[in-house]
Amino acid sequence: MSDFFSKLQPIIDSAQSLQQNHLTVYIHCSKLNSLIQTIKLIPNLIENEKKNSIPTSEKKSPKRSINFKNRNSISNIQNAIEQVQSMANECLKETCVQYLLNNPIKTARKEIQSFRETLHNNFELLKFNNIAARFKISKDELADQDLVDMKRISQILTQLSLKGRTD
Repeated sequence: MSDFFSKLQPIIDSAQSLQQNHLTVYIHCSKLNSLIQTIKLIPNLIENEKKNSIPTSEKKSPKRSINFKNRNSISNIQNAIEQVQSMANECLKETCVQYLLNNPIKTARKEIQSFRETLHNNFELLKFNNIAARFKISKDELADQDLVDMKRISQILTQLSLKGRTD
């Protein structure tokens, strides 16, 4: 069992790297910050799962092993976290205007939704249902986050037009 948890270190490292960057996302901030906050919980949640997996006389722990499917899930989770970090870097105050001009707004929403689905599905494959559930949000909640983000984008575009920028 400990071998299984040791193989999760790349996920923990990616989540901790995101946590250490202290990103202040400027656009798509409601959707991205919600996702980033959930990712930051991963190391502690995995540690809790590890503690709870230690068999006692009252309970048996689920059998977990590292097979091809699990290795693939670990890699998918790590890649998704790195892609979230990359997107967040593009949505910082210094780079957000370029990101806005080069990427359709709908694309960002779909990407963030895809990150959530990837993380949810792959944590489920690893039998971390508690962690997986945290990445699942309703369409209404996503729409609410999108509405907040659209207001922010509107403010940024208004500020740009008042400055007379030509980007």
